[in-house]
Amino acid sequence: MLARGQVGKLTDRIGPRPVVLAGVVLTAAATLGFTQSAPGTSDARDGRGEEHPHVRADA
Repeated sequence: MLARGQVGKLTDRIGPRPVVLAGVVLTAAATLGFTQSAPGTSDARDGRGEEHPHVRADA
């Protein structure tokens, strides 16, 4: 909502197609991380594969 003014000016300057294409690419890139999760993915491990001290792995 806050960027609508800037995006409107950008659309007026370069046209809607590049702006929409950039938005689709950014949305796809942001969604890619969600596609990499699986049923075995757990919040009980940190990024180094070690168990988080406040979350039980079997919970």
